[in-house]
Amino acid sequence: MNAAASIKPQILLSARGLSKMFRAEDDLIARIARRIGLAGPPSVVRALDDVDVTIHKGEVLGVVGESGCGKSTLGRTLAGLITPSSGEVLYQGQDIHGKGANSKLRLKMQMVFQNPHASLNPRKRVGDIIGEAVRAHRVVPPRDVDRHVSAIMESSGLDPQWKSRFPHQFSGGQRQRINIARALAVKPDLIICDEAVSALDVSVQAQILNLFLELRRKFGLSYLFISHDLGVIRHVSDRIAVMYLGKVVEIGEASDVFARPAHPYTQALVKEIPSIKRDVNSFQPIKGELPSPLSPPSGCHFHPRCEFAGPRCRVEAPRLTTLANGHQAACHLLTPGDVTKKEAA
Repeated sequence: MNAAASIKPQILLSARGLSKMFRAEDDLIARIARRIGLAGPPSVVRALDDVDVTIHKGEVLGVVGESGCGKSTLGRTLAGLITPSSGEVLYQGQDIHGKGANSKLRLKMQMVFQNPHASLNPRKRVGDIIGEAVRAHRVVPPRDVDRHVSAIMESSGLDPQWKSRFPHQFSGGQRQRINIARALAVKPDLIICDEAVSALDVSVQAQILNLFLELRRKFGLSYLFISHDLGVIRHVSDRIAVMYLGKVVEIGEASDVFARPAHPYTQALVKEIPSIKRDVNSFQPIKGELPSPLSPPSGCHFHPRCEFAGPRCRVEAPRLTTLANGHQAACHLLTPGDVTKKEAA
């Protein structure tokens, strides 16, 4: 092993024991009914449940899972847009949600949202949209803002002469480039992409994904890339975290997760990836419906849909187990050191 290979990657951001609960807000009638015993406790959605993730400097961590699994909540919590109910988010060892946290830390983490139309102010010109945070936080001296915005637009595939235009004058792909330029303008270390290409045409998706990878090489960026599309995740990710009902059920190197998925849920997702090599009649969707996050199943949340579930799965929640091939999975059928007991078809 050479010296370069033995160097551990630098941790840029980590989350420890991250949980987020959303409670329904009661009106006056509901509070009175609860006080006199005519109503039960308020509904609670546990969007994140004791999540641990780590993002290394310069890497792309992909996050996948069905709608409602907590992917977007995770991204917004890591970006500092949502305060966790418990746990901590550490950026280079500093808690971004703690008391006295430096607000400048959050500039180092920017988001690109799913809808390129709704995430831009329609009343502002593109140059002002990209340069607003640059001016407010004095990222560059005031005299250099215009030059900085032009350079960022060029890096994002936009003509600087378009600075005076409004968002409605651009296509969907161009608007997403504007969102990327706005995130890039404050010189972040980490960009969190929340379904950043799902609203775009397939041909435009490829252009935007290639842009993300080009910017990564040019600026040394790290990404948290959230998507329900495993094809997209496979294309851009170094490591992959699979989420189900607020929990991370598997995490590891992208090549390992796709070649040797360990958790039954991951195996089912990998089987659903379209392939010209696979007989069309062999397609089998995951059995059952996604349980309600208001009332998740006891034990392993996936057990009602799992063909391997046993009595233990119904009463005891599994913890992430480190496997011989380096990645981790939360399943009672796996023990430390296993390669994988079950292979995807």
